[in-house]
Amino acid sequence: HHTDISYATTRAGALPRDPSLAGSLIRYPFLAHAFWGWLGALLDRPPNVIYRWTNTAWLFVTGALVYELARSLRVRPVFSALAVLLMLSGNNLIAAVADVLAGGFRASAGLGDVRYSLFLQKFYSFNLVPFGLGLAAAMMTLCARMLTRSHRRSLALLFTIVLTGVGTIYPLMFPALWAGAAGAVAILTTSLLRAPAGLRGREAAELAVGLAVATALSLGYLAFCLSGRAAPAAAWEWGQILLKARYAALSLGPILLLSLPSFARGLRARDPGIVFCLLLFLVSVAFYLLVPVASGNEYKTIFLATMVAAVVAASSLDQLLPRSSVGVVVVTLALLAPLAWLNHARLGLLSQPRFGVERLALRVESFSLELAARDRRAEWTAAIRARTSERTVVLAPRQSFPVSVVTRRDLYVPHSVYWVGYEVQPRTMVIDVRGADPEVYDRRLRVHRAIYGVDSKRYAAAWSELSKLGRPVAIRFDTKDPPFLDWLAERGLGERLPT
Repeated sequence: HHTDISYATTRAGALPRDPSLAGSLIRYPFLAHAFWGWLGALLDRPPNVIYRWTNTAWLFVTGALVYELARSLRVRPVFSALAVLLMLSGNNLIAAVADVLAGGFRASAGLGDVRYSLFLQKFYSFNLVPFGLGLAAAMMTLCARMLTRSHRRSLALLFTIVLTGVGTIYPLMFPALWAGAAGAVAILTTSLLRAPAGLRGREAAELAVGLAVATALSLGYLAFCLSGRAAPAAAWEWGQILLKARYAALSLGPILLLSLPSFARGLRARDPGIVFCLLLFLVSVAFYLLVPVASGNEYKTIFLATMVAAVVAASSLDQLLPRSSVGVVVVTLALLAPLAWLNHARLGLLSQPRFGVERLALRVESFSLELAARDRRAEWTAAIRARTSERTVVLAPRQSFPVSVVTRRDLYVPHSVYWVGYEVQPRTMVIDVRGADPEVYDRRLRVHRAIYGVDSKRYAAAWSELSKLGRPVAIRFDTKDPPFLDWLAERGLGERLPT
């Protein structure tokens, strides 16, 4: 999913074209993919190698900013570091432990969404969430520093840049973070809470303008990316809301219990920093419960709630535990050892092949990602790259590897049980996530089935549909003497590519 979009962003066009459905535009926010794609082109490494470097960088950035967020709330350094540990391992502990003890992911069924167990796992794989988490941590820390006045100059420009970054790079987290940012601005410009003294009218105006500019830029970019999407909105169902409420309670329950003393103390004292954290926590959970997104991707706002709860939980521990250095070290080590073991065990589960994905032998020495020579399919994929133009559209029978990526050619239509690497059907990925026209997808799927079928009466119509592309077509057959190939030969259509 992310690899082929990253490659697509390096080709010409304001909007990248979907390599999995030739000619279709990707109606999906793509700036992070463009970063991976162009950085990979610059360094001559494929995007699925580049992400390891960027994920590591975002992990350190997120951890450092969450530490600063805790320090802005006057949490001692050791407990601020503990906040980072609680963030990385504190969500969905019950389900994670059940999975590890059972040696698989079926044990946690009904206990929570496996996709957010644990927080740290999002930094293991090729996905956009690390971008969003890093920007979210920056937004939270900026707001907390403004609310606690732990800075000496206006942060309005940085506030605007970071909030715009969230809205354009990871829009899914924008609504919750926008609400938190708007709440911070409201606290700073009113006397409802014990807000820091000395906020000048000019600075308040700068923040309000920054909020408006970030909102306009983010919504404008999102409208540009999503214009023309044919996919319907996800449905709002009471059953799903109740299920997600149970998941949220199980996932966030342990860390929320730790944070309750500080939340209660902060509300009594009208502490603006704690009130901001509580607002962001509630909005993040509410978004998860009430706003359905394609493929259930609203689950990602649980990470925002986890970040906030971890910091406030560390604040509670800072107040409740002994002030001696020895006591702090003992408590930290007591938490560190089991959480480190849990993350290590979860990584072992995640490294097991799932969803019908095979371990591919790949050549990653250059920007172009290719199958290694020992893979039996390397010959025909290399022949397509070498002997066809870049405009060529590829048809292939069911494959368990990303054909469009290793051939660097567009697919006519994806055809597999699951999208490679995801437990979703190709239709869901192409239509609901990338926004393709469902009529185009269904029509092409019928053509695909006709070409690889045995009913010769359907061949002429299928060939007519392929001709409408106005582009060269390469068709791969894995069976001996396929009927459609004989049909083409009888009419003198096409030629065989030597492989």
